[in-house]
Amino acid sequence: MDSLETYSNISLRLLQRLPGAQVAPLMEAALRDLRQAVPFDAGWWGWARIHEDRAVILSSALMALPGRFRHDWQARIAGCDPLARHLTRHPRVPALYDRLADRPDSPVAAFAGDYGIRHVMRGIGRPDPNRPHLFLSLYRKGDAAPAWNAAEIALFARVVPLLDSAVQHCDLSCNAGKAYDEMFMDLEPGGTVLARSPRSIDTLRSFFPDWQDGGVVPRRYLSRFTRLGRHRIRKLGLVIEVAPAALRGERIDIRCVEVRREGPRDLLSPKELQVAQLLAGGDCTGRIAERLGKSPHTVRNQVQSIYGKLGISSRAELGAIFR
Repeated sequence: MDSLETYSNISLRLLQRLPGAQVAPLMEAALRDLRQAVPFDAGWWGWARIHEDRAVILSSALMALPGRFRHDWQARIAGCDPLARHLTRHPRVPALYDRLADRPDSPVAAFAGDYGIRHVMRGIGRPDPNRPHLFLSLYRKGDAAPAWNAAEIALFARVVPLLDSAVQHCDLSCNAGKAYDEMFMDLEPGGTVLARSPRSIDTLRSFFPDWQDGGVVPRRYLSRFTRLGRHRIRKLGLVIEVAPAALRGERIDIRCVEVRREGPRDLLSPKELQVAQLLAGGDCTGRIAERLGKSPHTVRNQVQSIYGKLGISSRAELGAIFR
């Protein structure tokens, strides 16, 4: 199968998977397709700011690499990454690295050797000064590993921008009709967060005026952004819901985060919310009691509590909130 045919097949499958897709599973499937045409032993993808002398990884997922890889890379070679230098000058041309062609005393060679890596190929999505780059790094391990051939490099150069476009569309499709934005966040102790849309950035800035894309959440609120579940910051009127975005069989440090302003519904407990939704939908207290297996007396008490918390006195007002 030639490069053009492989690219066409990957494009077609991306389009088929895209409607309603989430980014992590979409990338997992796309890389599985790519691996058949461009064999590799391990991979690393995510979002980064690429500078002339360094790369700053904001959020990422590892494939067939140990969890310490990213932290080790950040500590040892993030500030002297030759691939970053190449990509700032030639963003559309994949950056290549061969450990055995490098100086033995090079920090990059030492790092690659520690992980058994011989060849690296890295590409970035379409350059955009207003947002971080999508990056993808592929690795071949072992001193006998073959170099990337011309067809593999050409295919990789075409696929990375394709994945970048798919991810951007995926973000929009995931958020269509929802009251929040999907974001991806790095679970480093430092609390770096990468927002994936302008609306997410605006939302965070409204709560944290000094926050910039790829910025750091104030430490006193960090646990709310990293701990799975639904959290309220009452002082700020902010609701944060954190869910896992795990890839099957892979190590990943990305979480799906919903950030929105606190609304009337957030004042209710889960049980009260259930009753309120049924009541707003037209059910009477007797019907709600029957559906939920509760006594009518319990439901009436919950309705009173709901009205009190929401500051309303009628079902019509409740319906307006849940409309």
